[in-house]
Amino acid sequence: MIRLIAAVLIAALPLAVLAQGDPVIGFEDSDTTMNTAMATAQATLPVFLARTTDAEGYGVKGASVKVAFPDDFGGAEVIWVGPFLWDRGRAFAGLLANEPRALGDLRAGDRVAFTTDMIRDWSWTGPQGRIWGNYTTRVMLEQMDDTTRAELGAVLSPAPVPPDWQ
Repeated sequence: MIRLIAAVLIAALPLAVLAQGDPVIGFEDSDTTMNTAMATAQATLPVFLARTTDAEGYGVKGASVKVAFPDDFGGAEVIWVGPFLWDRGRAFAGLLANEPRALGDLRAGDRVAFTTDMIRDWSWTGPQGRIWGNYTTRVMLEQMDDTTRAELGAVLSPAPVPPDWQ
């Protein structure tokens, strides 16, 4: 079964990319490159949360997480959520950052609840406009058109984790 990975792009990306809509790229559940990207994003999630949430657990401006929600077809739709609130445990709540394609009556801006194990990726736009994280987006670049790839390449950080987070 093909897992839909919504390469939905957050507001910090160039308007030309957003004007194209939210590209959706399918990956097999067994795709090792995508699975490695999601596992690495999960492994770096604690440092992301430590650096991008305030004392009350709210994600700072520019922080979002990509979450897998059960879809209408028995699979999962992976979609960006931001802003978000973290209870410092496993529970999160936030707003859908993009228009879902197969999540029932849910729409962009709707509040959703999720747990740590549902997070597949994270994103943070730093003060210089560089976008960090986005492990899954980096995998999807190869399958995007040249214009989108170039626009994303111009804003994606060279490495997913800021050097001062190490």
